[in-house]
Amino acid sequence: MPDLSTYATPANPFQSFWWAGFECTDQLNCFGNRVDFLPLTGHLQLLREDYERLDRFNLRTVREGIRWSQVERTPYQYDWNVVETMLTEGHRQGIQQVWDLCHFGYPDDLTPLHPMFARRFTSLCRAFVRFYRDRYPDDMLIVTPVNEVSFISWLGGDARGTSPYCTGQGWEVKVGLMRAYIEGVAA
Repeated sequence: MPDLSTYATPANPFQSFWWAGFECTDQLNCFGNRVDFLPLTGHLQLLREDYERLDRFNLRTVREGIRWSQVERTPYQYDWNVVETMLTEGHRQGIQQVWDLCHFGYPDDLTPLHPMFARRFTSLCRAFVRFYRDRYPDDMLIVTPVNEVSFISWLGGDARGTSPYCTGQGWEVKVGLMRAYIEGVAA
C-alpha cells in the first residue's frame, strides 16, 4: 500500500485519503433510552488499540464525536474529560480527528424543536473551540457541526424513532437543526 501519510496539502487538509470512523451517536432510542455507541462498541475502552490498528492501513484521519448529551449534562456546563482523553491519545499516535459535535444526541432537556436549541448548540460550539484551542492552538480543527441532518430530521420528526418523537414534523426538526448548524458555524 502506498504511503499516504503526507497526503495533506494546502488544498486538502486531511492526513489520509481514506478515513476511519467510530460510530458516536448518543441518541435516545424509540423507547426513550439513551444509546451511547462509543462505550457500547468498546471504542472508549479500546481507544489506544483502535488507533494502533489503523496504522497498518495508513489511516491517519478519523471521525470521532464529542457526544453532546455526555459533555453537557447541565445547561452551559461542559465536562470535556472523555474528549480530552480521546484528543490526547489521537495526538500521541499522530491521528487527525474530525469531530462531530452533534450526532443524533442532544442533552436530555433539549430537542431541535426547543426554542433554546440553537442558542445552546452555539454555546457548545464556542466552548469546544476554546477547549480545543487551549490545548492545540496551532492545529487545524475540523468539525461536522451536526451530522446527518436529513436522516435525524426524518427519524425524530416523522418516524418517532428518537427525540422529539414526532410525525409530520420532519421539516420543522430540520429547520431547528439547520438553524443550530448555521449559528454554530457563525459562532
